[in-house]
Amino acid sequence: MGLITSAGIGSGIDLESIIEALVTAERRPKEISLNRLEQRTNTTLSGLGKLQSALSNLEDSLANLTEANFRTRTATSSNESQLTASANYLASETNFAVTINQTATYTELSTNVIAGDATTQLGAGNLTFNSTGGETFSVAVGATDSLADIVYAINNKSDNFGISATLVNGDSGTKIIYRGIDTGDNADFTVTNDNANLAQISDGNGGALNVDSTAQNASITVSGLTISSETNTFNNPVQGVDLTLADDAVAGTVNVNVTKDKQAVKDNIQEFVDNYNAFIQIANQLGSAQDGAEGELLGDSTLRNIVRQVTSQISNTVGSANPDFNTLSRIGITTERDGTLSIDSTELDSILNSNFDAVGTVFYATDGIGTSISTAITPYEQLAGLIDKREESLQSILSQIQTDRDNLDYRINALEESLRSKFAAVDSLVSQFNFTGTYLEQQFAALSAKQSG
Repeated sequence: MGLITSAGIGSGIDLESIIEALVTAERRPKEISLNRLEQRTNTTLSGLGKLQSALSNLEDSLANLTEANFRTRTATSSNESQLTASANYLASETNFAVTINQTATYTELSTNVIAGDATTQLGAGNLTFNSTGGETFSVAVGATDSLADIVYAINNKSDNFGISATLVNGDSGTKIIYRGIDTGDNADFTVTNDNANLAQISDGNGGALNVDSTAQNASITVSGLTISSETNTFNNPVQGVDLTLADDAVAGTVNVNVTKDKQAVKDNIQEFVDNYNAFIQIANQLGSAQDGAEGELLGDSTLRNIVRQVTSQISNTVGSANPDFNTLSRIGITTERDGTLSIDSTELDSILNSNFDAVGTVFYATDGIGTSISTAITPYEQLAGLIDKREESLQSILSQIQTDRDNLDYRINALEESLRSKFAAVDSLVSQFNFTGTYLEQQFAALSAKQSG
């Protein structure tokens, strides 16, 4: 007799419920255990991700409190409509005058007015463009090419070294304007032809273009030295300082002042305080033991250790710093009761104005607070660091949980199949007993009826 898949049909006994109860009793405890482990693991992973993000932000802000950042300089111009200036950490605090001699320009050539319009044809020939710097390209003009076709061919020539052609249409005719994209002495160019057909739009064979502008270098004078640039930007004419002339700048003198960028430093300190406070707040949330709001890393040793190591640096005294400014509290940064930091902006401004370098030493010195916090964070936050390794371990646990689930499914399916096989035999046997009983009852009933008759 085959396996009965709906147990109890033959016997009338609810064997299906019995099998379901036995299977559930075997699966449920193991499934609950796996679910709890998976939930705890995912919760810990989530918490570690938040912790690592907070540490990464804190580390980024510390990277802006290095010695190079405290050497940041700002440059201001007395006339920014004529000249703008910028400075980097290599610049010294200084003030100097810049004499503007000339701006950088590009070459612009134009044709005389040509009778006709964009469809006008001039005839066959070749236009050749040569730059002062030795670059060249040619455009072949066909007999039926229009002025519009010629302009298109110039602008789309693959070896065009930086010449744009523009067609201008007017009431009395049309003209072509050739303009160099680049500025500087080496950006001048000529347009020549090899056929008088093209004399109206080039030099040679009786043709002559109008010179509307000639390419030249920009030129300035600083401390008696003349400095040239192919563009209106001068890179490092004074160490650590870049200067840019306005395109329409005129001859004259502009003063440039280079100072320590105190606002940039203050902004970087504020960013550090903000990210430190965010770290403290996130750490408190992750380790919270409040009923109904337990933190994702409650009781976790990784959280406990990193918080202890970071917070212990905040109150450090920097031995290499000026004794009057060797702690955070002495430069206007104090610790609140909840562990966060706050800045007395007025006090910090005053110290930056009077003892700028002393503030930097508190952060970037070898024994500085910024250096110490960064040293504490690095083993946890770095690639393949303690948090990454912890996360890898937790991911392995999740993989094992899935393997255990698959194995559990396999065992439960095997158990159910075994139970169905066993109960099928019982069901068949009971069914046979029932059939035999019914048959005997019928025989006894027939015999009794016969005796009665």
